[in-house]
Amino acid sequence: MTRTRASTQRRVPRVRTKRRRCVRHALAALSVVFILLLDTCAPAGSPGANVRAPARDSIDPRIILRARLSHGFGASPFDDLLWTDSRHAAILVVAASGAPEDELLALASRPDSGRARLARLVERKLLVRDATTFRPSFPILADERATAYYALVEMAAHEVMTVFSPSLDSLLIELHRRGWSDWGYHFLWSQLIDSQFAWVEMIERGLVPPLSTVVAWVVYPEHPWKTGTNLVPEESADHFLAISWTPGGSSLARLYDDWRPIYTSALAGAPADSATATTLRALELISEDGTLQIPVVRADDPLHRFLRELSGRMVSAMADALPHAQLRALTGLESHLVFAVAYHDLGWEVLRLAAESGRVRRPPGLE
Repeated sequence: MTRTRASTQRRVPRVRTKRRRCVRHALAALSVVFILLLDTCAPAGSPGANVRAPARDSIDPRIILRARLSHGFGASPFDDLLWTDSRHAAILVVAASGAPEDELLALASRPDSGRARLARLVERKLLVRDATTFRPSFPILADERATAYYALVEMAAHEVMTVFSPSLDSLLIELHRRGWSDWGYHFLWSQLIDSQFAWVEMIERGLVPPLSTVVAWVVYPEHPWKTGTNLVPEESADHFLAISWTPGGSSLARLYDDWRPIYTSALAGAPADSATATTLRALELISEDGTLQIPVVRADDPLHRFLRELSGRMVSAMADALPHAQLRALTGLESHLVFAVAYHDLGWEVLRLAAESGRVRRPPGLE
């Protein structure tokens, strides 16, 4: 059975002004069974050192497009039917670094159908045409460009860890003191790197565009430590259930449906009702006696303030470590868009280094 890491947390409202708002949140722990299984987790290798981008002719364009959809920052500006058509995908992959028309027409069964596809991709703004070549309207980092990109990210991650490790160690000591030492991975990712605190900080400092802005890109292959955070309910500005997930992790639909009784039971420290208990037991998010083992961090808890402070330190460390000029040259994006792209892979590489150093462990359910 795959397992999920989840937390309840107070939401930071969507950023519309330059004033940072306080948030209240609670962090949920998994059951003892899951925590014991953490000891079996082995870290994956570095994408910069151990994962080399495949040659162009070995890339499955459908994988490229799925990676694009999962890497989007904001709503897709593209027609998804166009985007997920593998015949269109092949054109985009071959045109990643620019390609002449005859090279792209060779991908079609007939020249007239190939020209129609090119015209449609240009019309829908997936391709851009200049005097002699076509290229995607967004960066596709594959082949040697992906290898170069991951090398830059890996170098920056080592610098981040050098600077941020004392702060991370302070957090882990506090988690251990509270009996939450097995929750380091969740805290590092969903409560620091990918936290509402961090995104507010980045937007206020102009490091990334507003969350409504579209930034589309592809990195292939994707980082092996890719992790995300889902917050439910999305419409709430008061509280939420925060769930750390990976592409290989379990389905979280049941948590989305049952977040209210989970949140209520967590805050009260009381057993969940029978229906909720059944859901949580299947995900191993509940103890044998039916009690949710959920540490709660409220707005007036010093740990709440410490997490916000550490998120700001992490953002600063990442902003200082990334080689912005080299990344701009590699992607063709402006500085604030480059940071929005690279922040993700840099965060995942920091997770990997933190795990390899023994500071945190990635739960096997997120493998």
